[in-house]
Amino acid sequence: AAAVDRSAPARSSPSGIGPLGGGADASAVIELRQMRDRVLSAAEARLDRLARPPALLHGELWLGAFGALSGGGGPALFDPACWYGLPECDLALLEVRGRLGPQFYEAYHAAWPKIDGYDERLNLFTLYYQLAELNRLASAGAPQGEARGAVLPGWSADANLALAVVVESMRRVVGQGS
Repeated sequence: AAAVDRSAPARSSPSGIGPLGGGADASAVIELRQMRDRVLSAAEARLDRLARPPALLHGELWLGAFGALSGGGGPALFDPACWYGLPECDLALLEVRGRLGPQFYEAYHAAWPKIDGYDERLNLFTLYYQLAELNRLASAGAPQGEARGAVLPGWSADANLALAVVVESMRRVVGQGS
């Protein structure tokens, strides 16, 4: 099974998928396919035991959706794609596209406290956004000449790094038990 090289310094991918170390190889694709059913079972178990009703979410919460009101009026969120879901969905996108400072999370959880299973659901929804990013990067189909650093033929280096992140997240999701 492919593993993320933790001896290499962490780096951020230009695609914004977060801190990464190492890359992926073809065995990562095989492991991803083998873990698919285990991940789906883990997801079903985690979502079946929810005790919280859905909330109105921003839907596209990432660093580019934050700003400040003119005249020192405080922080503002913009460009929403609102839908009803679990708060972990909004926070998972921040895990993938850039975390905010601790003050944001303290205020968020003061208004919307964590409930049992929060970390498991956050990992699950983070995996969802990582899979979407992997799909976007892998289907971009960069010409072979532009795929320098790619481990899988025709895949960009960013797609290979996204694959490594997805496999690591899948391991985390299935390793949490159900």
